[in-house]
Amino acid sequence: MAYSGRNPFGPGTRLAVSLRGTGGGAATFHIPGVTTDIGMRELRTAGYQGLTTLYTGTYVVQPGDAVLNGAVFATLAVRGAEIMAASPQRLTIDGRPPSITARHPKPGTRLANTRPNIAVDLVDAETGVNPALIRLVVNGQNVTARTSISETSITYNPEAPFKPGPVHVELTVGDRAKNIFRTNWTFHVDASNGLISSVTVNPATPLTGDDLLTVVVTGVPGGTAWFSIQGIRGDRPMKESRTPGVYFGTLTVRQLNAVFGAPLIVTLQKNGQTSSVSAVTPVTILPGQPPAPTIAPLSRSFSLDDPTARVMLGGTSRPGFRIRGRIDYEAQSVTLEGAGTLGEFIAVVSSDGTWRTSLGPLGPLAQAKLIVTVVAIDPAGRRSPPATLELTSS
Repeated sequence: MAYSGRNPFGPGTRLAVSLRGTGGGAATFHIPGVTTDIGMRELRTAGYQGLTTLYTGTYVVQPGDAVLNGAVFATLAVRGAEIMAASPQRLTIDGRPPSITARHPKPGTRLANTRPNIAVDLVDAETGVNPALIRLVVNGQNVTARTSISETSITYNPEAPFKPGPVHVELTVGDRAKNIFRTNWTFHVDASNGLISSVTVNPATPLTGDDLLTVVVTGVPGGTAWFSIQGIRGDRPMKESRTPGVYFGTLTVRQLNAVFGAPLIVTLQKNGQTSSVSAVTPVTILPGQPPAPTIAPLSRSFSLDDPTARVMLGGTSRPGFRIRGRIDYEAQSVTLEGAGTLGEFIAVVSSDGTWRTSLGPLGPLAQAKLIVTVVAIDPAGRRSPPATLELTSS
């Protein structure tokens, strides 16, 4: 059997599946994670004398469908027997736009910071974010050209302080299957009533190895400034630049202990008066290789005899990490022989350190054994050792 069409398949595209087998039977195909039991039509050509014939069927991808490097199965029932085969080709269907996992400043926030970092964490679990389809507009001004963009984050450092009042952010994000997600939010900048008017950090993304974190503060001139990061011992002094009232401080990540989402607080002191302001984006310093995540079934039982069966999985890892999983199968019946991969998935670890995903429909895999393998991926793209789980039908 085989399918035709070009990966990845986006919404509205047609996936054509073909199967060659004994004539006079009933054939269906299944896409685990999307659909099952799609009927196939038997094609017979005039004068064809062979014992085998061609069955074909099509599926139109719907919004919300999602498969990453998955399998396509076809089932043929003929003469009292039934057999299922898997396509040797891997399939990716992406009917879902990217999603945002965090944004800074948060919607509705009021800030005593006139030049805050604007940062967005995002994920696309199938085809990945397409940087060419990202557009960031702040207070009606397109600032995309001055924005730092990666597969997992968007960061923008304002060139100038915002005036007190609302700041409106509009964001458009697309993936490589041309799914588009649009969102907007507003935060408020309050007039400064202390010694500090703004705090900006660079980079506003997680740090590793020999990365250098730079902190820039504007405030009253002639003061003494320093910054601290929760979870890291000691204060870091800042120096006033040649521009009065602008202070700079740096931190080299090397040999520092790991912190995750730690507040960075700047303090400025002058003439017995002291002001402290937090940076909008928290600091994450990543250790070496991420530790392996945990994995466990969240549902008590499921049946692989049921083509609509779903399985719930979850576990723990570091907040903000991604979990990438692969589901392999080992057939243990005469209906389906051999082994292969059903597909892959990506989940994001939430702020409480847990992750979960729902997989299905799995398709008719009676008496098969499933082996789930997961790794944790930190924001720098480094992978943990794997964790595995075996599942059998109950």
